[in-house]
Amino acid sequence: MRYTAAPNGSGDAKPPESEKQGSRHGAFGAIRTLRVLLVGTIIVPLLLAAIGGYFSYRASYQGAAAAEVAAPAPVSPVLRPSGPPPSEYIGPRAAAR
Repeated sequence: MRYTAAPNGSGDAKPPESEKQGSRHGAFGAIRTLRVLLVGTIIVPLLLAAIGGYFSYRASYQGAAAAEVAAPAPVSPVLRPSGPPPSEYIGPRAAAR
């Protein structure tokens, strides 16, 4: 780094103004770049995931709507639970009493 004598004649060596501003600008430029990269590594993946999730949801919803229209479920006149009849739910001890 070059130093020049102070213009007031005090003998203090000071770097030229152009070099002083250049080093500050370089430091702030590097910090700004790092901030942009940090924000980019957090925001960009979240944004892409949200957009992908939206399109996936929309495609799934449209597919389900098309399947429902193509094959409607039969309507049963009697609603009964599927599975074994209630007598099979009773354990062996209760059946022996």
